[in-house]
Amino acid sequence: MAGYTWLFVVDPASFLMIAVAAGTILYGSYLSHDFWMHFKDTGELENNTVKTRTAILMPIIGSVFLVLLFFFLHWLIYLLIAIMTISSLTGFTYVMYSPVDKICTKVGGFLTKSWEVRWVGTITISGIISFLLAVGVVTSWLVTFSWPITNILAVSLALTALSFVRLPNMKVSLLILVLFTLYDVFWVFISPLFFKKSVMVTVAMQLPTLPMIILFPRILSEGWSLLGLGDIVLPGLWLCYLYRFDIINRTPFRSGYFLRAWIGYILGLMITLLMLLAMQKGQPALLYLVPATVLPTLFFRLEKARIEVFVAWNHRRC
Repeated sequence: MAGYTWLFVVDPASFLMIAVAAGTILYGSYLSHDFWMHFKDTGELENNTVKTRTAILMPIIGSVFLVLLFFFLHWLIYLLIAIMTISSLTGFTYVMYSPVDKICTKVGGFLTKSWEVRWVGTITISGIISFLLAVGVVTSWLVTFSWPITNILAVSLALTALSFVRLPNMKVSLLILVLFTLYDVFWVFISPLFFKKSVMVTVAMQLPTLPMIILFPRILSEGWSLLGLGDIVLPGLWLCYLYRFDIINRTPFRSGYFLRAWIGYILGLMITLLMLLAMQKGQPALLYLVPATVLPTLFFRLEKARIEVFVAWNHRRC
């Protein structure tokens, strides 16, 4: 990555990166609620719910994997590509299934057929078409490793994660955000004290174009504008929780928690760009994104509580 100049802040690539990340979270929140509504009475959501113990283990497991990549990337790269290939096939199939199914339902006839297959379950024409599309896109990525296809697969993986993974309450939500912020800060800023290099930055720069990031080539300056998938998914899970909370409490979109946190996320990305320019080196984006999404939520809650107390006091006086 080339050095940072003020031009990269106003580069179209930076705005595209912000737009894709924010749009992914917006659509992912809708998919998350849709998934929750579909399965809320089946008991299956418990398998997708992050518990306290899992929230604590996740950054620990992530740290172990990151260190392994730092020392043995040249051996593990093929395993990583295999994992990303399987994940991308699953994610892209899932994301494409709903629009393909709507088209098949409109057309009708043979396209609405389904079959029960032993050990597999129900197979539909929509599912087959979605999977074949996924095979085509993933194969193109494996052949070219081009950044547009990488972005498509990365977004599909992020949408899948936001749809399936569920944060059950504010306690677990805040715990996982705080722990991963510490994880991000340690492996970007503190790890050079132990490993002589920033482990996170070193691994990110040595990886080929894997769908673990979204990236756009800069136009006004050299290099790339990029954002890790975790910087979309982790704050996104918090926003998905707020989206469901607003809908359950029948809060209008304009006056709910989600919109304020989503705007905060966009501002957090802008702050990250400014810190990249100011410090001239890779930044732990969660250090800026987590406060930018959490603090508006907490301030809004305190303001609502203050207004509720005032209204109750005023009512008693009247």
